[in-house]
Amino acid sequence: FELLQRLEENVGASSVEAFTVVDESTYAPTTLHFIAVGNSYNTNSSAGVNLYTLSAATGRFTLHSALQTPSGTPILANALRYFSFNDVQYLAVARGWHTLTAPVASAVYRWNDGLGFGTAPMQEFPTEGAMGVEFMAMPTAGAEPLGLLMFSDFMSWSAGD
Repeated sequence: FELLQRLEENVGASSVEAFTVVDESTYAPTTLHFIAVGNSYNTNSSAGVNLYTLSAATGRFTLHSALQTPSGTPILANALRYFSFNDVQYLAVARGWHTLTAPVASAVYRWNDGLGFGTAPMQEFPTEGAMGVEFMAMPTAGAEPLGLLMFSDFMSWSAGD
C-alpha cells in the first residue's frame, strides 16, 4: 500500500469507518463516499468524530463535518459503526472516557439529506466506557426490529426497536 493522504485534524484516531451515502436533497442525487474517524483524544480543537468526503475533482478526502463531544471533556469516540435500516442511514458512536468513571452516553446519528448527520445525536444510550458497537437486523414476522449493541470492559448494553 502507498500513503495517499494524511488526515491532520485527528488526534489519536481510534476507529475508522468507510461508507457511501446517496444524498437526494437535490434534483440529481449525489453519491458521497465517506471516511469517519473516531478520535481517542479530545481537546477544544479536536472533534470526537471527523467526517471526510472524497472529492471527485482532486481524488482526496476533505473534511465534511464533525460530530462533537463536549469541548474539553475526556470523552472518547472509541468505535464507529455505519448502518442502514429501512432505507435510513445511521452512524453509531461508542463513547468512553479517558479518566472518568461516571457513565458516558454513546450515540446514534441519523443522516438527513442536505444536512448530513448534524451535530446533535438522534439518540443517546447510557454506557460506561463503550469500546465497540455492532448493529444487526433481526427479521421477524410482520416487523423488522433492530438490535444495537454497545460493548465495554464492564457490561454490554442493547437497544431494541
